[in-house]
Amino acid sequence: MKENEFLQGSISSALFQFALPIILALFLQAMYGAVDLWAVGSFASGADMAAVSTASQVMLVFTSFITGVSMGITVFLGQKIGEENKVDAARSFGGAIFLLVAFSLVITVVLVGFAPTIAKIANAPVEAFDKTVSYLRVCGYGTLFIVAYNFISAFYRGVGNSKYPLLFVGIAAFMNMLGDVLLIKQFSLGAYGAAISTVAAQLISVLLSLSFMKNYEFPFVVNKVALKPCKHVVIAILKLGLPIAFVQMCNEIFYLLLMSFVNQLGVAASAGVGVAEKLIIFLVLIPVSFMNSISSFVATNVGAKQYDRAKKGLFEGMRASSILGFFLALILYSQGSRLALIFNDDPGIVNACATFLKATSLECFLLSIAYCFTGYFNGIGKTSFVMKQGLFVIFAIKIPFAYYAMSKKGYELTYLGLSTVVGAMASLILCVIFYFYLKNASKLRIS
Repeated sequence: MKENEFLQGSISSALFQFALPIILALFLQAMYGAVDLWAVGSFASGADMAAVSTASQVMLVFTSFITGVSMGITVFLGQKIGEENKVDAARSFGGAIFLLVAFSLVITVVLVGFAPTIAKIANAPVEAFDKTVSYLRVCGYGTLFIVAYNFISAFYRGVGNSKYPLLFVGIAAFMNMLGDVLLIKQFSLGAYGAAISTVAAQLISVLLSLSFMKNYEFPFVVNKVALKPCKHVVIAILKLGLPIAFVQMCNEIFYLLLMSFVNQLGVAASAGVGVAEKLIIFLVLIPVSFMNSISSFVATNVGAKQYDRAKKGLFEGMRASSILGFFLALILYSQGSRLALIFNDDPGIVNACATFLKATSLECFLLSIAYCFTGYFNGIGKTSFVMKQGLFVIFAIKIPFAYYAMSKKGYELTYLGLSTVVGAMASLILCVIFYFYLKNASKLRIS
């Protein structure tokens, strides 16, 4: 997409053209975990399935943090392009490289060195404990590739290109599927093989994206000076990205806590909710993609001081997202058992999955609206509000409700699912209130 398509012409067309590749890329990225779960469910044991469910949720804590920081890169780059500040736009490369190395080292040390402690905190079932540790350590060694992929994708989206990330993740997803079948079915490596396959696929994705980036014509010059970290650029990226990263990480910590509650209910419940979470990830791709698209669109238009167009982008995106979100919620509510059978036919696992999906189905519709507001706030630089409302919802509403859910003997999975719905409703209410607070264009200053 040419950068001026965000700044002029049809808003709905620009958003759709940008959002569609993101939807497909996120779909393929979600296939990593889903294919891992399908492979261990088909060719390995219930313990392997529980290990992948638990460990992949732990990994989401870290990857959500990284995607939040990468959103800071996307927003910063979009703003600088809108401002026609090509010097700082180019310097974002050096800032990103510095952050890539720093975060990769820290996360690798944590995952590799403290994998048993993390698995214990996550209440990994006894039968799946060692397998969970192995999965975490393999992914820890591959952290550099996971971080690099997200940062490189952030650059392309920051300049209005969402098609290249789709290409890279598509090839990687295909390679991951082949690796899963080979390592799990043929070599019987179970959860360990799933982790190796995931990391190898991410490596392929990074190498491919770097080869394309080398010859890509960015709307600014990337020279040796731009590749050196610049203090004010690093600070600006962190100021935009860290609040998003922190709240996304805390949200995944909530789901990890929720999974630790579920793990107390046995392997079948653990595997079933693990399947449900993978399915939910697929079905919330629509609101997540619109959030990312609106963030990029709004950032570019705010940088160009086109505030009214930025607002129109929010509502154009929200209209499409909410319609699709409604139908996704219906699918979760009515087709839970059939969806679960894709992964496993054990009655206990299928029932646990269907029960959780039915309870949490309304969350998808609520998030299809709330995430559009979040994308808008990210794009105008109000990421501190995104963090504050997110933390309030997580710690004041979702976690207390989840604790309450464990007291409902026989209905724990239903109430655990409802905790996500209550949280999504609270988030939407807070976003609406804040939007009306910022309704005057004079308040849309980049913070």
